[in-house]
Amino acid sequence: MRLLEAWVTRCFANPSATLLLLLGITVVAGAFGASQFRINSSMDEVILPRESEHWFSDDEALKANFPQLRNVTIIVVAGAEAKQVSEAVDTVLAGAPDFVERNQIATPMREPAIRNALAFYLDRQDFSALIDGVQPLVTLSTVLQGEGALTGTLGVLGVTLPNDTPSVLLDLLQGKATTLKNLELVENAEPAMVSAYDGLFYELILVSDKPDFDAQFPGAEIVQNIETWIAPVVAAYPALNIALTGDIVLAHEEISDALAGVKLAAGLSTVFLILVLALGVRSGVLTAGMLLLVVIGSIWTHALAMITVGQYNTLSLAFLVMFFGLGVDFGLHYGLSVREVRTESNAVATAVRNTGVALMLSAATTAWAFLSFVPTEYQGLGELGVISAGGMLVAIFLTVTLLPALFGLLGLPDNAPSKGHPFKFRWPSMRLTLAIWLVLGATATLKARDAHFDYSVAGLRDLETPAMTLLDRLQRGGFSTDYSISTMALPGDLPDLKAQLIELDAVGYVRSIADFLPQIDHKDRATELAQLREALDLVSEFPALEPQVAREQLAVLLTMPALPEEILDLITLLQGYDDAQLIALDGEIREAISQWRKDLEPLLTSEPPQLSDLSQQLRSRWILPDGRHRLEFGPAAPTQSREGLNTFVSAANTIVDNGGGRAVIEYGVGSVVVRAFQQASILAVLGIALLLTLYYRNLIMPMVVIVPLMLTTVLTFAVMEWVGLSLNMANVLVVPLIFGLGIDSAIHIAHRYQTLGSVERLMQSSTPRAVMLSAVTTVATFASLMTSTHRGAASLGQLLTIAIPIMVIVTFSLVPVLMNYFGRFTERPLHN
Repeated sequence: MRLLEAWVTRCFANPSATLLLLLGITVVAGAFGASQFRINSSMDEVILPRESEHWFSDDEALKANFPQLRNVTIIVVAGAEAKQVSEAVDTVLAGAPDFVERNQIATPMREPAIRNALAFYLDRQDFSALIDGVQPLVTLSTVLQGEGALTGTLGVLGVTLPNDTPSVLLDLLQGKATTLKNLELVENAEPAMVSAYDGLFYELILVSDKPDFDAQFPGAEIVQNIETWIAPVVAAYPALNIALTGDIVLAHEEISDALAGVKLAAGLSTVFLILVLALGVRSGVLTAGMLLLVVIGSIWTHALAMITVGQYNTLSLAFLVMFFGLGVDFGLHYGLSVREVRTESNAVATAVRNTGVALMLSAATTAWAFLSFVPTEYQGLGELGVISAGGMLVAIFLTVTLLPALFGLLGLPDNAPSKGHPFKFRWPSMRLTLAIWLVLGATATLKARDAHFDYSVAGLRDLETPAMTLLDRLQRGGFSTDYSISTMALPGDLPDLKAQLIELDAVGYVRSIADFLPQIDHKDRATELAQLREALDLVSEFPALEPQVAREQLAVLLTMPALPEEILDLITLLQGYDDAQLIALDGEIREAISQWRKDLEPLLTSEPPQLSDLSQQLRSRWILPDGRHRLEFGPAAPTQSREGLNTFVSAANTIVDNGGGRAVIEYGVGSVVVRAFQQASILAVLGIALLLTLYYRNLIMPMVVIVPLMLTTVLTFAVMEWVGLSLNMANVLVVPLIFGLGIDSAIHIAHRYQTLGSVERLMQSSTPRAVMLSAVTTVATFASLMTSTHRGAASLGQLLTIAIPIMVIVTFSLVPVLMNYFGRFTERPLHN
């Protein structure tokens, strides 16, 4: 400790130079950190499973074979009118900006081969309706062929009166008709229109574009560009729901939520920190020192993070808030110790003698606890561990550098106002205390066994965001989403595989390239279409109009009883026509009939498409060059919850053992995270035990320090289960954090108890206040995380808000008891 004492003495003696140097470093670090700040939301870099994990290699193979299935933004257009939805999509596609290449856009439900052979894709009911719509044209054309266009139309009108008058005839005679209303089915039954569960028509546009992971916000530019692209269409079609979802948008929303949550939590943490320090420390100098330490430490740690890791992920962003609670821990212990011995000649050095070993040991053990995730497969938390460990080094350095310099400049902290009575405390008997904790520990262990892990990535996100809400709607409607599973199979194996999968209750749909081909009997449908063609082919040129015959027909119509008012108005209008006008109207009817036949020609003459007729873009999404086909199947229920995801993937695994996709990844990630959690916990315990053993040179003191931490962990899990919380991919950090935070308190309590020799003297020292204030500031910091809309960060805040008070209670009640009993067996000198 002599070197450390000399260091703090020099900083205290040269405050201005020290503070100026720290300020200079802070300015440089701040500028560097601001220029290098970036966030990576890619899940591919958060988890790095070992090579033996076949689900990971299967998904990697799927991504390599079908890169267009990943990094997709889905433009969803939905509305009550199919035609309007189709028009809006046409407008979106027509307005595609220059930055989007045509091969980046896919509209799988708008396949040209399907549109050209629509009759072969309609079910029996829709095809019958189509036939019913075409039949009046055949009948009308046959009549007109014999009697002429206008005269024949008037004749048909007279026959059908007064009931069941085809509206198309009225439109024709008024010169307004351009299409046959009975044939609107042809327009509205396009395969692009899929009726979802909510009764709306949906069409999806898929836009593939790889995010720039070197940018601060990788997906932001993509999302903003697409929003700008579709904005005019959104304004032009207010009755439609036009929105974005897909993995790019979801990742961008998650980053935005995480960053917004961090900003809010940082603001709240600052307020809480000021209040706690002002009320708890009651020293302006020390409060100012703590605040400066947190601000400077945050800047340094951020710069160090950009040097060591190079980026944040949505999990490691939390450390920007965590440092507000963790950074003050060392400073409080040292600062309060300085205030405790302020009357001595060299108080800053004396405080180091009193707390130096505990501070260094705490820093080492806490850093080790954070680093315990680094060698695991959970790289996302490993990065957080590296950043946090660096933060601990920064905090301990600033504690012994910034605070002595500030004390040298502003003076030592004032003593807190005395309450007038010395502390008197009689600890419960050792046996009673141990018995109470033994019972609580056993009970908590039974409850903690039921704690469960929610490995769903969707569980970390705000389920109420627009993209998540839309994803849920698409899943419920049976649309392909990120959470489908794909597997590769030979064409001959697909029918059996599809049949097995569709029998599973957890599977909502199964698709392959074959589903883009007609599923009906081609021969029967072709025969019916041929009959319609033959009927229309019988119709040739219409006889020329004789105006006098038309006038006679109009006179006959006037004699008919119960004529509707609209018919009377029409007859009156036509009676006023001269011969030229009647001939012109006759020509309009001829042209309309001809146009109808022309419109029907592709429908009636189409052939059922073969696989080779489908577009290359569509085939490339389903077929590999080696001939294997991709089979895709999706969940019957939403997979935003662990239960839904587990049910779907577990059922799929009974049939398919080589599937890939986000659902498979998240399911597999669950086992990786649990394994990483177990490995990190073991590494944390063993590493801390080793460090304590090397210092204390016995096994008893490590046990005295670690047992309360084990008890705290069990109690935390029990309370977590009792209140309905679960572990997830973010708050799984709680155990290393409990050990990292708890070890500080336990070491300080144990060390001070050793040096002072009794509970009474321990409780009268600065250590209890430092432990309590450190715990309160940490709780306040993590409680502020609960305000985050990022559910992972919020759950971490919830769990640590539970764990830290438990840790304080266990530490204060159990460590002195264990020290009182086992301390006599230690041989380590009770001084630094």
